[in-house]
Amino acid sequence: MASQWRHIGLYGHSVGTFALSDDALQWKSGSTSKIAPAKAITRANFSVFGPTGHLVVQVSSEKDKGNKGDKYELHFDGFRPTDYDKIKDIFERMYNIELERKSFCSSGASFGVSDIQDGKLTFFESLIVPDEDDPDVPTETTGEQIMSFDLKEVSQCVLPGNNRNEIELQFHESDATMEAGTDQLVHIRFYVPPDADADMQDRDTLTPAEHLQKRIMESAQIKSTTGEIIAEFSEHQGTFLTPRGRYNIELYDSYLRLRGAKYDYRTK
Repeated sequence: MASQWRHIGLYGHSVGTFALSDDALQWKSGSTSKIAPAKAITRANFSVFGPTGHLVVQVSSEKDKGNKGDKYELHFDGFRPTDYDKIKDIFERMYNIELERKSFCSSGASFGVSDIQDGKLTFFESLIVPDEDDPDVPTETTGEQIMSFDLKEVSQCVLPGNNRNEIELQFHESDATMEAGTDQLVHIRFYVPPDADADMQDRDTLTPAEHLQKRIMESAQIKSTTGEIIAEFSEHQGTFLTPRGRYNIELYDSYLRLRGAKYDYRTK
C-alpha cells in the first residue's frame, strides 16, 4: 500500500499529491505527473527550511538495460519536519536507500567556497579554525552548504560590464510550467576576489572569476547545440538592444539561439 502526502510542491510546478510505493515514487497534480521507478532512485536527502521539510531525490534514467543514463534531481517541498522518520523508514525498507539528513548554513555568511560536481554549482560556508598541529596558525575549512544551482538551468554566465572580478548567472525563464504568481530566479551575481599579487592590467592571465566562468560554461554546455537549424539570420542583418550587440540568430525546433562573438544565449 502506498503512503501519500497531499499539498506537496514539485520544483518548477505547482502542488500535488506525493506517493511512495514498492515499485515507484510518484507525484501528480491534475494532468501532470512525475514517476521515478524504485530501481532508478540512487540517493535522497531531507532538510528543513523554516516550518517545512524539503526532499531531494536523485534519479538515474536508464537508457538501455543495464546501462545507466543521465542523473537528475526531483525537489519536493511542503512536508512537515516530523515526516522525516516515516520517509526515512520507507526509503530504507522499499528502496534500500539511506535518507540523509542535510542541514544548510543560515549564519548569514557573506562569502564561501565554490565547487562544481555532477553538473551542480555549490557554495559552502568558509570556516577559519585553528590548525590541528599548531593551534596558533589559522586554517580554512569547508562548513555547511549555503546554496546550489543545477547548471542545466543556466542560460548564460557573463562578466557584467567587463568586470573581471564578478560573474553573473542568468537562468532560463519559463511561463509554461510555473504556477501563476510564482516568483522565478532570473539572475544572480557573485564577486570573486582576485589574487592579491595579480596584475589586473594583464589581460592574458585569467582572473579567478574568469576561471570560474569558464568552468561553468563548460559544465552547463552553454556553447553546445543539438538538433538541426530551421532558420538562420546573419549578425549583419541587424543589432540588438538587449542583449546589446550583434548576434547570429539560429532557430531550432525547441529553442532560439543568439550566437555572438563572446556570448551565446539560448531561449526555450
